[in-house]
Amino acid sequence: MSEEVTILGRGQSLEKLDTFSTDSDFVITCNCFWDYPYTTSPYYKNPIISKFLKNKRVAIAATLCNHTGSDVSGYEKTFNIVDKYNTCFSSGSKRRGQPLSGFSLMPDSCLTVYNKIGESKIKTQGDYIPGTLAYAVVLAVAHYKFKKVNIFGLDFYESDYYIKQLHDYSEESSEKEIAQNKIDFSNFFNYFKDVEFCVHTLANFNPNAQNVSTA
Repeated sequence: MSEEVTILGRGQSLEKLDTFSTDSDFVITCNCFWDYPYTTSPYYKNPIISKFLKNKRVAIAATLCNHTGSDVSGYEKTFNIVDKYNTCFSSGSKRRGQPLSGFSLMPDSCLTVYNKIGESKIKTQGDYIPGTLAYAVVLAVAHYKFKKVNIFGLDFYESDYYIKQLHDYSEESSEKEIAQNKIDFSNFFNYFKDVEFCVHTLANFNPNAQNVSTA
């Protein structure tokens, strides 16, 4: 089994998949890559994304709030979806919740890491970790035991979503939020010192972490 995984956010840097190759057959997609009313077209039907996901095992990490009026069935019929996780836990954390139908809660191995990150106080406000893509990283490292993580679609709102969204992201894309999110992700990646990260991004991101490179 390869020790490498690819995690896909939803930013414009997904276009870089067109020239990317990997020996790994495992991918984690973040939030709604499926049919979703606030996306002008489904991510999984995009030719570059579809080509990359073909013949790979795919896990989903998604928040609880991303599913109203959405339909994951087409995504599941088209690709080999092996796991579906909502970004919450059953108990023992500040992020408790009940999974949506067909989804699972994050595994206990992830809960242990999540709480340890909380104790380290890499973030001073809000959740212990910076968003769904960070939950996908915890899944990749704590549950699936990957040692190298390639990331696409993390552009810190300096570039738009790869596929046009109908939701208002103006609060998340303010200069203050962008700057803080970069600091939070830099600290978050640095927490996993034994993991190698390569962030394929269109953003001006210079993480203060020796285990992180950008492309």
